[in-house]
Amino acid sequence: MVTMSIDSLQVGYGNRQVLHDITVRPLTGGKLVGLLGPNACGKSTLIKTIAGLHQASAGEITITGVTDRPGYVPQGLPDGVALSAFEAVLIPARRSATDPLQATAAIIHELGLDAIASRQLGELSGGQRQMVALAQMLVTNPQVMLLDEPTSALDLHRQLFVLQTVKQRAVDSQALALVAIHDITLSARVCDELIILHDGQVLAQGTPTAVLTSQAIRQVYNVDADVFPHRDLPVVIPTKVATPKAVHA
Repeated sequence: MVTMSIDSLQVGYGNRQVLHDITVRPLTGGKLVGLLGPNACGKSTLIKTIAGLHQASAGEITITGVTDRPGYVPQGLPDGVALSAFEAVLIPARRSATDPLQATAAIIHELGLDAIASRQLGELSGGQRQMVALAQMLVTNPQVMLLDEPTSALDLHRQLFVLQTVKQRAVDSQALALVAIHDITLSARVCDELIILHDGQVLAQGTPTAVLTSQAIRQVYNVDADVFPHRDLPVVIPTKVATPKAVHA
């Protein structure tokens, strides 16, 4: 089974330290894990470091039970690439699938992208490019899936569809999925476990019910909120915005 743990991880850019002594208890396959926190708290940096796109200055990421590299979905694909949506998905399929054309056609159809398959990436909306990026990852069937705010440009229906699709893939293949996400209530609805980052550190890790408390919301987002149980899941209702936090440089 896939497992991943993080011990005392530190990551920075030049003189700016972004992640400070990040420690994450072991995460196991078959789950969708949500990564929460405000802007500039280090969510994207953590995702990219696990994906191997950033180098840690200290600490260790341990992934066991895998035979391939983690799959990675960025916040969005560039629009200046001279490729169609189908071609963009075919490229990673050629590295992993026995029949790349069939695998590409299958994932394009599964994600409902048939109508845009022949269109150039530059002709697509931000949300459509996010869906193509998801297809690029899923076509490789990775055992660890890393998604950096994959629903930021999607409507509610597509947000749920994407997260439920990733979760089902994790369950079916016993893969581990880690997704950076801003929508607190949506994360509680879909994710099996949540990790909350605050000021470059892990504030809380556990089930949505355990970590989504009024105190945590206040500390992390500077927002007063009521948290109500609904069908055994927490629903967060903001009640007051406190003094705005300074924007990080």
